[in-house]
Amino acid sequence: MRAYGRFALLVFAPAGLGLAFAAAADDPPRPTVAVRPAVIRMDAFYAGAQVEVTGRTPAGTQVVMVVRGSEKEESFNTKGRFGPIWANAGEVRIGGVPSLFLAFSSAPFSQLLSRDELDRRQLDTQAIAAQMKVEPAARDRATIRQNYLKLKAGQGILQVEEGTVKVEEGGDVASYAVSFRWPKMAPPARYTVTVFAVRDKTVVGEASTPLQVETVGIPASLAAGARKRATLYGFLCVLVATLAGLGIDFVASRMGGKVSAH
Repeated sequence: MRAYGRFALLVFAPAGLGLAFAAAADDPPRPTVAVRPAVIRMDAFYAGAQVEVTGRTPAGTQVVMVVRGSEKEESFNTKGRFGPIWANAGEVRIGGVPSLFLAFSSAPFSQLLSRDELDRRQLDTQAIAAQMKVEPAARDRATIRQNYLKLKAGQGILQVEEGTVKVEEGGDVASYAVSFRWPKMAPPARYTVTVFAVRDKTVVGEASTPLQVETVGIPASLAAGARKRATLYGFLCVLVATLAGLGIDFVASRMGGKVSAH
């Protein structure tokens, strides 16, 4: 019996391994993502950067790519009309939204994903507006949400560009690529680049990688000085501004002008 058991193990084990390998081979390939550059360095001459995202997805899929920052809360003063006069109507706090949101796709979002999927994964501006939190709640208006989104779009840190991801089929996988200009207004932070493989209005796979933005050189030294010696840093800023104003006055007076810089 023992000999038979060993024989059965030798006969059937390879077959079991073969089935396992076959099942693994039938699984669709997972999406991949790579970002160049992986680190954006903001030096004294920084003016934004060109970013390229490439990778592979299963054949027959479309691509949605999102760059997202961590959530943050901001405060704004609102204006109200009191008779013929416009005046400050109070402060509102807006939170629940990412500090940066850049979305790119290989086709219009409405063709790629259902509204429920877009909202659940927060993949477009409508989903971002829906998750926004406005306090106090009594001042929560549709116009406040819309104006906030317009402000962030104007700063370049809220972008949605459809049809900009190029996808090329090749066997059982497809390759994709998208290139975009990194917004200058995006602060130093750690961001996440996520790629979604989409088929039949459903996400069938995803992959993520970090993108780091950091200050270097003189900007980094100034930022460190502001954090460690805030009082001295403030004094130096006032001194530099005063000297600059006096310098402009001196130049204007030497040229015979009467322009005052302060």
